[in-house]
Amino acid sequence: MISTEKYRVKFLIILMLLVFMRFGISQNSEIINIEKITSDTISLDKPVWNATGETLLLTGKNNKGLYTLNLTNRELSCINKDIKISGVPLWLKNNVIVSFEKNKPLLINDFKTSALTTSDTILKINIKNQSVDLFFFSENLEKPITTKRGLYYNPILSPDKSQAIIHLKSEMYLLKTDGSGELIRLGTGIASSWSPDSKTFFYFLDESSDGHRINNSEIYMMDIVEKNPIKITDTPDIMEMWPSVSPDGKQIAFSNCETGEIFIGELKTVSE
Repeated sequence: MISTEKYRVKFLIILMLLVFMRFGISQNSEIINIEKITSDTISLDKPVWNATGETLLLTGKNNKGLYTLNLTNRELSCINKDIKISGVPLWLKNNVIVSFEKNKPLLINDFKTSALTTSDTILKINIKNQSVDLFFFSENLEKPITTKRGLYYNPILSPDKSQAIIHLKSEMYLLKTDGSGELIRLGTGIASSWSPDSKTFFYFLDESSDGHRINNSEIYMMDIVEKNPIKITDTPDIMEMWPSVSPDGKQIAFSNCETGEIFIGELKTVSE
């Protein structure tokens, strides 16, 4: 009788372990200690951390202008106030900045003095072919990762460069960058950042009562395996958009699209 009970307990333990391996441990996540880090004198948007976590790259109102914000002294510097940007600007190696004009990569800093490697790759929209392409700066080479034509926009490359989030109409899709072309639907929203380990991405989802004017917007995160959306903000007074995760994965910067203010908060994740 005791032997049977021991086997039953062992069986239950193994079953629980299998469940945790399959579904993971549920997470309760939120952004806490939210702080406004910009003044009210200029409208800014689309924050992007640099590799050291010391500086944010920002666009101006209506995607016009490019700025950097030193997070130590909160000094805002203007790189180019007239440039019109499409998509989200990016950092490459050695703090080289690439933005997009009419979906064409434009290097802001002197890229020729930087260390060129094949890891300096970005995703870009090929308007002519209606595809999403990997662009290798070191080789000046493009490689499509989508196999079907479509009006794609805002592609976000994972840090390990093995996968991407792309957008088609109002939907987000997961796509491997190996050219296999399989699109995995993730739901509605606009993704703008990956976690450093390439396992989770962050996006925002806006709300409208009449189908025209945006009434609210909140930030979500999603594990690419479980694919369960987790709402991490709930602030009716802030219209959060364009979340960007710090290099250590501990902080998130985002913009308030209604006021043009930039905020930073801490990402708190509790296993249940």
